Amino acid sequence: MRPWSRSHAIVAVLTVAVAVGLDVFGPGRRVDGWLWDRVSRLAASSLVDDRTVVFGIDDASIASLQPVVGAWPYRRDVWAHVVDYLGRAGATHVALDVVLADPREGDEQLRDALARWPIVSLPVVPIAESVSSDRPGTMPSRRRLRVSSDVPARSLRSVFGPRTELQAEAQLAVASVVPDADGVVRRVPLLTHIAGTHLPALSLAPLLRPDASVTVDRTWRGRSIVAGDVRLPVDEAGQTELRYPRQLEADSLPLVDLVRAAITPDAQTVALDARVRGRQVFIGATAVLLEASIETPAGRLPGVEFLRLATVLMRDGAVLRPRTWIPDLTLLAIGLVVLLWVRAAWPEHAWPSGVAVIVGWFTVIAVALALLLVAQHRIWLHGPLVAVAIAGAALEAVDVARLRRERVRLEAERWSAERASELKTQFLNHVAHELRTPVAAILGFGRLIVDRPDADSTREYARVITRNGAHLLQLVNNLLDDATLALGRARVDLRPVLIRQLVRDVLATVEGLPRHEGVVLYADVAPAVPDYLRLDALRIRQVMLNLLGNAMKFTEAGLIHLEVTWQADTLTMSVRDTGLGMSLEVLSRVFDEFELGDPRAVRAGGTGLGLSVSRRLARLLGGELEAMSTAGHGSCFTLTVPALQAEAPETHVVSRPDAIDDTDVSGPLILICDDIEDIRQLFAVVLASAGARIATAETGREAVARTEALAPDAVLLDLDMPDQDGLTTAMELRRGGYEGPIIAISGSGEDREASLRSHGFTDSARKPVSSALLVDLVARHVTHWRPRPAASGLQRTSSSSTSNTSVASGGIDGA
Repeated sequence: MRPWSRSHAIVAVLTVAVAVGLDVFGPGRRVDGWLWDRVSRLAASSLVDDRTVVFGIDDASIASLQPVVGAWPYRRDVWAHVVDYLGRAGATHVALDVVLADPREGDEQLRDALARWPIVSLPVVPIAESVSSDRPGTMPSRRRLRVSSDVPARSLRSVFGPRTELQAEAQLAVASVVPDADGVVRRVPLLTHIAGTHLPALSLAPLLRPDASVTVDRTWRGRSIVAGDVRLPVDEAGQTELRYPRQLEADSLPLVDLVRAAITPDAQTVALDARVRGRQVFIGATAVLLEASIETPAGRLPGVEFLRLATVLMRDGAVLRPRTWIPDLTLLAIGLVVLLWVRAAWPEHAWPSGVAVIVGWFTVIAVALALLLVAQHRIWLHGPLVAVAIAGAALEAVDVARLRRERVRLEAERWSAERASELKTQFLNHVAHELRTPVAAILGFGRLIVDRPDADSTREYARVITRNGAHLLQLVNNLLDDATLALGRARVDLRPVLIRQLVRDVLATVEGLPRHEGVVLYADVAPAVPDYLRLDALRIRQVMLNLLGNAMKFTEAGLIHLEVTWQADTLTMSVRDTGLGMSLEVLSRVFDEFELGDPRAVRAGGTGLGLSVSRRLARLLGGELEAMSTAGHGSCFTLTVPALQAEAPETHVVSRPDAIDDTDVSGPLILICDDIEDIRQLFAVVLASAGARIATAETGREAVARTEALAPDAVLLDLDMPDQDGLTTAMELRRGGYEGPIIAISGSGEDREASLRSHGFTDSARKPVSSALLVDLVARHVTHWRPRPAASGLQRTSSSSTSNTSVASGGIDGA
């Protein structure tokens, strides 16, 4: 580390002097206010308030009320009705921001209403010195604050206020703001001394009890004004600085609603009563011709909205302690120390002065934010930031040697980026080729089916389309799984899983994949395997589908054997084939990303992600995936994962009066909801072939309506629909009383299965779903239905083995 020199000390002293001089004699305070507004906004959040309501005197209200109460300004009896209504409705305080200075019809009614309801504050407005009278005004109000002599307050010679008889019955408050030099209102003067009387600000009045006693409390953190439960920090002028939110979400209603409720009550008055009861009410102008808008750090606000916002912030303690010199100078010193330390600690690096300046700025802003969030303390920003910038620019010029080293480093980074871009381009080219090949085959043979619709060629073309579609699906699934794992978004959802059913589902899915003729696919589940284990069924299914898909791809003759065992709370699933096998050199890198092994694997297609994704999924589950192989003698992939024995989950069998028994030839009614017509048609054909009755819906809202009308035995529900997604639709079905099975069918690559049950789903499957798996999935939950065997596609066979439970062509004996 390079020791600090005399030049460092000189630079520090000069920059402190410049910063203080700008704050005292220059534009520093104005710039400081602008900076503080931006920093405060970083920590600001939206504020929701349900204890206030504003009634705005807007243009529409004035026009609507003219036939009822006449033109603006209104007679005083109108305001008397409003005060009486708000008092009866249970408002806790009413701030009527209307200057009632001239005599007008109805003054006596308003005075009597104010006497009946001592919850009203009326505004007084300071008079400009150039037009003020030398005679101090009088304040005859009987409700006055008791203020100790040492409380800081603003002094005024004269004010313009309500008529004398109205002042006597209402709480008077000062309706004025004091903007900073840039015209932005950041502080509110809490008390004003006029004619021997202390008046509160109109925004403070709703927080004070009648005849409140106001004192000042001084601590090492500064002075605060205390009035009952209200405690607000103030500066030497008696002003408190507001901490503005990003926005205020609160009730704002037009005046017409209030006046009509007060003068001509109707059915809507009850609803308005509920919005007024127990709340502080603010009434003021928002009309174009009447509005006196106020510029704030949160934007320009109508005067009445500013009054409400200031009241809410003071009530909730969202105010700032004013600046004091000790923390201000401390922050300035911290910024300079950080700047000097960064430059002294790494002299060998070719860092420009700007880096050290930015570090110093971030430190200053971070400390300011910390004081704002922890202590709600206002701090000096302009001086420390200016001092850090001047010091960084004055310390030393950029060193030539450091520039040279920086150029070397940047050149290396550029080469690395170009290399990474080249590798990415190669990978994308490979993936594009892999995607184009099956798409071209699907489109080509699809056109042949349309052009040459003879039965023999159609079946052969359909097999080609199915084979290429399965290949395309595997490519997409591997890419999505790889992206999910790379981003760290993969989650484990452990639930009780029926192992034999899981194996049946996997075999039913791969049964539709192409494989060489004569290759036998079967599975053995050892008797020692419990019925239920705690597993993530989705992840286990993903790994098994990858392994079985690879085995079917590389096995030209013989068999593919899936063996499942369980011992010492560990589940072992092995996929053994009699395929091509691998050499030791290929086996050593078979789990690497984008690794295609040898030319045979390249010809078979794929991205080289399947086994890499499978191993990462296995490790995500706390297990491992290993491989053994001999060239020409097949391969064996073994997945081991922790799996505790579990109890069977609770099931709810739905009984309805119209339930269909096993002999009902019409079959159960299944509602299929999907926004894609082709998917609805496909599922309908498959389930109808199995003996089910079908109803369809295109949208989530239509599914809710059809469920209420038809009471189906089960609902197949797509998760991704444009009008209303499947999660929302399922919750609406459950809220509507539907108790039957709701099965999610998702085409999304997102990992949302863990949250489906909490939204009311019974089970789920991911598109595309094979015919056998779809029928089996529905039949599993519609317990009174026995699908036609020809449609299920599941052939149940007996095993000659006495020690194992056997699975062949997608079925499990005895399960």
